[in-house]
Amino acid sequence: KSFVDALLPGAQVGLVVGDRAGVVDFDSYATLTQPLTDDYEAVKKAIDNIDDNGGTNIGLGVDIANNELIKNSEENRLKIEILLTDGDGSYSSAYTAEAIENDIVIYTIGLGSDVDSSLLSQIAKDTGGQYFHVGNASELPVVYNRIKEITTEPQDSDGDGIPDSLEI
Repeated sequence: KSFVDALLPGAQVGLVVGDRAGVVDFDSYATLTQPLTDDYEAVKKAIDNIDDNGGTNIGLGVDIANNELIKNSEENRLKIEILLTDGDGSYSSAYTAEAIENDIVIYTIGLGSDVDSSLLSQIAKDTGGQYFHVGNASELPVVYNRIKEITTEPQDSDGDGIPDSLEI
């Protein structure tokens, strides 16, 4: 929820400035518990309602997140997923391919000792994200702060040393 509090709020008339967030709860099944919104209180309520019943179907979670970003995002917005899991679950590389095809970057976080670090590293690497491992939940704020730093750093897509936002 600290990460949600760090999102950039609001929108101005005619300009998109605010961040939006959504929540997918996944275990044996996956559910979009909060579609993309700029209502951060609703996002935090959805986070509060995440449960840990059943197994870990990472693929279903990524599939639902991909679909939400593909259907409800806009071309001028970054499409970022943060995949937090405490387990080793089923996954198909087709979800990674779908993310790549739709310019979705996935940052992965493995929580605890029973995570498939190899899988999570590969998902992050292939989509342009980064993998983080934490031993316990108390370490999550540091990771979320790092993801915030990474995603708000100036972009230089052509490698000329000038941030894209400053080029004419």
